[in-house]
Amino acid sequence: MQPTDQIPWYQARYKVIDLEGNGFQPPDIVELAIVTLEQGVITSVPTVWLLKPEQPITRFATKIHHITNKDVTSSPSFEEVQNEIEQELQDDYIIAHNASVDYKVLSRKLPTWKPKGILDTLKLSKKILPGMKSYSLSNLTEQLSINLSDTNHSDSLKPHRAGYDSLIAAHLFLYLLAQQSSINTVFDLLSISEIK
Repeated sequence: MQPTDQIPWYQARYKVIDLEGNGFQPPDIVELAIVTLEQGVITSVPTVWLLKPEQPITRFATKIHHITNKDVTSSPSFEEVQNEIEQELQDDYIIAHNASVDYKVLSRKLPTWKPKGILDTLKLSKKILPGMKSYSLSNLTEQLSINLSDTNHSDSLKPHRAGYDSLIAAHLFLYLLAQQSSINTVFDLLSISEIK
């Protein structure tokens, strides 16, 4: 436990992340987005990196996120922006939906990266909203009427793109915490939604 784990959850700084892969196993990252939460509010628009993977993007992956090989032709590789990304993620709590997947991919690419903690909105949703038919991000978004219709003008802010999914996950996180009163500290959050 870190000293900051005892502070009220809303006083901590979080980075909400999402990434899209090229369709291979293990996946290469083709898009990464980060949204900042501070003082219990979203304080940034998504910072988005479009990245050229070592292996081409599969047709199956393109069908999901609509990112083509042509879209990333002139994009930097992950290695070219690795320091910038690691700096952006350092010393914060990380939030993601089904966080173990994103964390596994990122920790493979950033072997020295040590976040304060990794919080999973999937686990948090199951705890706070038991009995949902599905806990996918798209289903929760629909069932809870969370939408970004006023910001859906950019390609990176469309469903299944990293910018959109990170922003939706940030809204979901805040929605879930507004539904309960038993989570007061970062430690409370970690105890029910941390992945290790």
